Amino acid sequence: MSEIIAAIDEALGCHECGGPLDGSVDHDFCSEPCHRAWHGRRVGITPEPSLDEIAHDIRARLGAEHVEVPPERREEIGRALDAAQRHLPEDVFSTLQSIMEAALRVDAAIDDYEQRQQHSPH
Repeated sequence: MSEIIAAIDEALGCHECGGPLDGSVDHDFCSEPCHRAWHGRRVGITPEPSLDEIAHDIRARLGAEHVEVPPERREEIGRALDAAQRHLPEDVFSTLQSIMEAALRVDAAIDDYEQRQQHSPH
């Protein structure tokens, strides 16, 4: 019976957008944003986007979804977060970490976008 249910879920795709469930950890939704949107509609609220969603949207608009953050920037932020973790309460540290990681991804996307603009014919 569970095989039949899995086949139906696969055929239907994401319960929110209908997209494929390939690589999703959830068996009903393709991503966390779809999961939150579906549940939000059921209780009558519009969920706020996460920092990851905001960073992804900015990267997508810049055409830099797949740009990686340079290792030296990750190391620099890692050292700052290590210092912050020693001095901040866990909930404040967790929020700071999310903000800094999102900022790194956006920063890398902006750098990539600017480099492409400089090398493209005007």
